[in-house]
Amino acid sequence: MPRLVDYAERQEKGSPDNIGDIVDREVKIVSVVFQDGEYGEYAVFDIVDADGELRSIQTTGMLVIDALKHADAENAFPLDVTFRRPKRTYKME
Repeated sequence: MPRLVDYAERQEKGSPDNIGDIVDREVKIVSVVFQDGEYGEYAVFDIVDADGELRSIQTTGMLVIDALKHADAENAFPLDVTFRRPKRTYKME
């Protein structure tokens, strides 16, 4: 069972990383939370990276948010993904 201190440690690190920080890396998404921000909806999702480290990532990318919503509705987590950004839009593999 998670403990409150787990969340406090993440909070000490500051705001979540941006999705651009994990482009071209295979990660495992373990959970997601959707929130409304000043400029619209965004998602914060927890990943486990190749080093086994748990990290929080945020994105406002609508294609990614849409895919995350569908996965969340299907209780599909954990999921593996590699994000690519060949132009201005993030793609998922």
